[in-house]
Amino acid sequence: MRFDFPILARDLEREGLSMDAAAFHGTLCGWLCAGRSDVAGLRRELLPSEASFERLSSEWFERSLSMAAEDLDDGMLGFHPLLPADERPLAERVRALAAWCDAFLGAYGLGGGGENGDAEKIAILADLAAIARADDANVDDSDEESFMEIVEYVRVAAVYLRMSAFDGAGRR
Repeated sequence: MRFDFPILARDLEREGLSMDAAAFHGTLCGWLCAGRSDVAGLRRELLPSEASFERLSSEWFERSLSMAAEDLDDGMLGFHPLLPADERPLAERVRALAAWCDAFLGAYGLGGGGENGDAEKIAILADLAAIARADDANVDDSDEESFMEIVEYVRVAAVYLRMSAFDGAGRR
């Protein structure tokens, strides 16, 4: 099952989380790529208070994390960062990709993903940090091809980090 940007945005609003869909998906993916899969740990990191932690559905978080894991672990490399549809303005999609990367990096760090960084991981994380700082001020339609190449890089980088979270025995 794949995430749908508008549906996830509606679900986030319903659940009372003030996070956009791209950032939430980036958070899920960063947590998973750090080698974490515990829903309670993720919920505690995301939610500002014990009251909101108790109010929100653990099942909803679990389902969301499970869907993200399925996408990342897809043997056909079908994973894609969740972004607005291609029909949306490029500037909006650039902002969403920057938010996705920023949230990914935050969750990856909180999940302990940066603890054992080889040169490849360090380079990928630096690239994602640069993408997280992307500015949409001068974006126009001629940048579409470059944007798609960057999205492809992010897609492959996330899958690589997910795979590298596991050693030959199964866990990192």
